[in-house]
Amino acid sequence: MTQNISGDLAAKLPQSAPTLSHSILNRVAETPDAPAFGSPQSDGEWRIRTWKEAGSEMVRLAAGLLALGL
Repeated sequence: MTQNISGDLAAKLPQSAPTLSHSILNRVAETPDAPAFGSPQSDGEWRIRTWKEAGSEMVRLAAGLLALGL
């Protein structure tokens, strides 16, 4: 099953989000089960990730960077 996901690059960030990280975390809190993005798989299908999954990956990445002193 192919699913198209699109976004609006012209969409303004909420005024309450001073950084991209805050904006993503706000989206995770507001719509955790909504599709965030997809990636193609070897079988031609798409793996759809939710905002909750994307937020968790972002937090793990940030923790790893902090652990490396970056």
